[in-house]
Parts: sequence; structure tokens; C-alpha cells
Amino acid sequence: MKNFTLKDRKQFLDDIKPKKGFDFKYIDRFNVEQLSEYLNTFDSEWKLNTSNQESYLSQKDSNSYFITEVFNSDQNDKPFINGVVTKDPEIIELVVIPIIYELEKLVGGKYAKSLFAKLPANKRIFPHYDQGGPLSTYMMLIRRFHVVISTNDKVLFRIGNNTKHLKVGECWEINQNMIHEVWNDGDSDRVHLIVDIFPYRWL
Repeated sequence: MKNFTLKDRKQFLDDIKPKKGFDFKYIDRFNVEQLSEYLNTFDSEWKLNTSNQESYLSQKDSNSYFITEVFNSDQNDKPFINGVVTKDPEIIELVVIPIIYELEKLVGGKYAKSLFAKLPANKRIFPHYDQGGPLSTYMMLIRRFHVVISTNDKVLFRIGNNTKHLKVGECWEINQNMIHEVWNDGDSDRVHLIVDIFPYRWL
């Protein structure tokens, strides 16, 4: 990979196509007990960044807490710039090191955006493509992983024609280039850790 030039990189990104051939892929299981207990203390933290809810109608009933970010995800000409945006040392210890870095190793890449996504009881995430749409370079490039932090038996996640109940601690790769939606018909919140990984470090 180190022999690639910026021209090669741009051509690769200009030519990239939406993912096909899968909806859900089971990846692994993480111990999220301590993380789940810590997130139970969150209150105003869920209101620090409401950009998803304000920008995307499908997300209006959800809450987000951002952990890492990509600051130039809308371009193909230069390497992507990523960074940790949370100031909470507990989140860095409980998430960045044991989960995000492990997913980097698994993919052989580097982290992109990551966040906690909370869907309150009796709420829904409506059918959508993830932000940027199916033809966004970023959305076609990254591999997106969901780690279940808390859930209940009445939470269902549908991608295309496949509907699953994802269990606590499970890590699934999802195809964000397909239409998907979530129902929480239970009486407790559903919280997922969503982690995007660039598949190559030179990106």
C-alpha cells in the first residue's frame, strides 16, 4: 500500500462502488458490561451533539454521542484526517482502546467516525440510507460495525429483507449502502456503539 500515490488514491475512490452481497455479518463479541453501566450515568451527554437528529428525519427520535470523527470525509483528493473528539477519559479507556483499536486490527485499517446511538423505548429509526446516501464515497468506502451495548427482546433491525434481533455484546458489520430501519417496541433504551473503519491505513 505504501507505493500508492495521491493520484492512485483519488482514482480508487472515484471508482468505488456500493457494497453488495451481504446485509449483516457477525464479527465477534465484546464484554460491554462496564461500558453499559457507565452509559447509564449519561443524561445531558446525549444532547451535546444533535446534528444527526437535526439533519436526518429518519434519526429524529434517536440520540447520539460522538467519539471519533473524520474532518474531511467529503473529498477524495487528500488523505482523510481522523481524530478522537470525546473529552471523556472513561470513554477512551472503555471504547477507543479495547474496541475501536481491535476493529482496526481486524480490518487492517484505521478508525473513521464512531458514536453511541441511543434509540429510546417505543421509538423507531425510519427506513434510510446512512448519511450521505448510497453514492457517498465515504459511505461506500468504510466498513461499519455495530456493537450492542444495551437492548431488549422487542428491538428489531432490518436491512433489506433481513430482520434480526442483535444481542448484547455482539458485533455485527452492516451494509449501510442498503436501506435499513430499527424498531424499539420495548420498555428500555437500545444503545449501539457504531464504528466506521477505513479498510486501508493510507486512506
